[in-house]
Amino acid sequence: MKLTTILVLNGLLQYQTMLPVPMPTPTMLLINDLRAAGFRVIEDTHLVWSHSDEEPVIIIGHSRGGGAALRYAERMKKEAKFNPLVITFDAVPPYKCPTKCVNFQSKEYKLLPVPGAQNIDADLPFLPLVSHSYLPLSPHVRARVINITKPYKGDKYD
Repeated sequence: MKLTTILVLNGLLQYQTMLPVPMPTPTMLLINDLRAAGFRVIEDTHLVWSHSDEEPVIIIGHSRGGGAALRYAERMKKEAKFNPLVITFDAVPPYKCPTKCVNFQSKEYKLLPVPGAQNIDADLPFLPLVSHSYLPLSPHVRARVINITKPYKGDKYD
């Protein structure tokens, strides 16, 4: 069985992996969850340096990577490849969604909704201060992403 490809684009915090002692990115736990759920997951920076030739079914981006995910999906749509699902966390800049999109917003980014996306308030009653950097690390948010991606697993997509 061919695994569904998800491309995860990190934001500026990606560069902390270049420090003398690399630190994990905010998307690392989500990537592990998606792989455990049976997806082929590729990680890249918001510049899409290494994987610009990929044709992912789902594109996930955090911060600056969210803005890049929206632009990448727009390019795929223009090239008539297909319309990937886009999931962003505080997308910067919040480009107009070219396809089906879900944007999780922290308190700091509520004034920057993604036009055309389902913008979800990530301020949870039990985690009232879900910050921009913590957003993709939140167990609640990660579980919601897994539920959103489930219909795209396998050879047939809804």
